Amino acid sequence: MVCEGFVRSLLFLSDCVEGNPVARRSLAQRAVALLWLLPAAVTAQQIGGFDRIGLEHGLSQSTVYAIVKDRLGFLWFGTQDGLNRFDGYTMTVFKHNAADSNSLSDNVVWSLLSDRDGNVWIGTERGGLNKFVSHEKRFYHFRSKKDDPTTLSDDFVTALFQDTDGNLWVGTQGNGLNLYDAEAGRFIRFLHERADMTSIAGNAIRAIAQDHRHRLWIATSNGVSRLDLASVRTRSDRPAIFEDADGEFWIGTYGEGLNHLDVRRVRIATYRAQPANRYGLSNDRVTAICQSKDGSVWIATNGGGLNRYSKRTKHFQRFVANARSDQAPRFNQISTLCYDAKHNTLFLGYFNGGVSGVDLSTHAWTHYTSTDAAGDPLWGSPITALLSDDPG
Repeated sequence: MVCEGFVRSLLFLSDCVEGNPVARRSLAQRAVALLWLLPAAVTAQQIGGFDRIGLEHGLSQSTVYAIVKDRLGFLWFGTQDGLNRFDGYTMTVFKHNAADSNSLSDNVVWSLLSDRDGNVWIGTERGGLNKFVSHEKRFYHFRSKKDDPTTLSDDFVTALFQDTDGNLWVGTQGNGLNLYDAEAGRFIRFLHERADMTSIAGNAIRAIAQDHRHRLWIATSNGVSRLDLASVRTRSDRPAIFEDADGEFWIGTYGEGLNHLDVRRVRIATYRAQPANRYGLSNDRVTAICQSKDGSVWIATNGGGLNRYSKRTKHFQRFVANARSDQAPRFNQISTLCYDAKHNTLFLGYFNGGVSGVDLSTHAWTHYTSTDAAGDPLWGSPITALLSDDPG
């Protein structure tokens, strides 16, 4: 419609200036300029106007910080005063209720995320992180606790992201980045340190994204950081996660080896089984991890026995079953570990049943199992957990 009218106008004007070269040249120049602007005018006409959703439609507050669409098709709006869910016709408002522990923890909503399981995550200004489970119609709260480093690092949550492995990343206003370990119910923190150029660029997190090479990009108030996730797999059939005395995390997978996560330097090292290397990891199926008071990290495997990792030498030392000696693990299929610091003794539980203990001071092994009527060892059900109580 616009093009047709424009062309007719040019033809009419051309007839009017017939025989006047100067006028025709001026008309041509103006026509070129108008044709240059014409696509923008046509595009704007095709787009049309915007529909507005405001207070008159039930929106709780007009300043909207975040929008997300969930798996059911609902639109969620995070505002300065409440969380809103829009079904296309009506608005449902969620706000904090001091009398209801299952309500939203804070009314100022800065960030939103709909995860692959259909849950909606809500980052607030003073109430930490919330997870809304639609079929339960309730909010779960994740707050920062000053003396607990396994909790959220800060209650002001500015950015939320789920990577391709399903891991949840949580950015805060002034206390760094968090990785949420859902199976252990804990957070792993990544903080900026001035003296460490390999730490995250800044503690005020603005946005999080992932590229096609499995790298995580974190925008901060002090630049951008990149974390390569290609070498780590925290999701497995039997994950083993352990935080050592230095605040570093060891993540064992069932088939993809061992990962060492240095949170301070935002650095990940992956160890895979190296049968031909006497100083390498013995098996990729890691079932349990713990640390002894000398700083050694102990790694149990299903099939490769026990491994001791030295941070000083960066070598693994293997302890495998030996049919000719009882001063070794009874089996190579180890299901669990427990360290008794009082007696400096490491206990091993086996998938085949039974328990062994090794005195790390004397290196003496002791094996525990039930016996039959003849006094012969009776191996039974797998040992799934060991615990050292306070008295030791």
